[in-house]
Amino acid sequence: VVLRRAEHETPARVRAFARRLAERIDPRTIDERFAEAADRRLVTVTEVDDGMAELRALLPAVLAFGIADRLDRQARAIQEADTADRREQQNAAGGFDERTRAQIRADLFADLLLTGAPGIDPVADRSPGASAPSGHTCRSPCP
Repeated sequence: VVLRRAEHETPARVRAFARRLAERIDPRTIDERFAEAADRRLVTVTEVDDGMAELRALLPAVLAFGIADRLDRQARAIQEADTADRREQQNAAGGFDERTRAQIRADLFADLLLTGAPGIDPVADRSPGASAPSGHTCRSPCP
């Protein structure tokens, strides 16, 4: 059935069709399949080039998307605060956050896991997980 569909459909549509078909045939309930899948949750680290590593987590989708959303909201808040600072100090040289949103998300991810709080000052501290100087707090709102 799947092979016949593959002759005239895109790979993405065939994959979706095959998944739906497999779910219909599987005798286990969605709750049973989810419980088994959740038992396989894990975190792995893979070293890549130039002193970097990839940290991956296999989590229930609701948690993974919640984490991604929180990181994105915090990164956006930092960028918006930086934009506001730039408007207020149009002629000031330097001191602004030049990171991309993806870089900010990665820094927040590391900082939240290593310190429990998004305490990186995007200008003064470029090292996730390092403590901010005494009395120093995040320049921007961290929802």
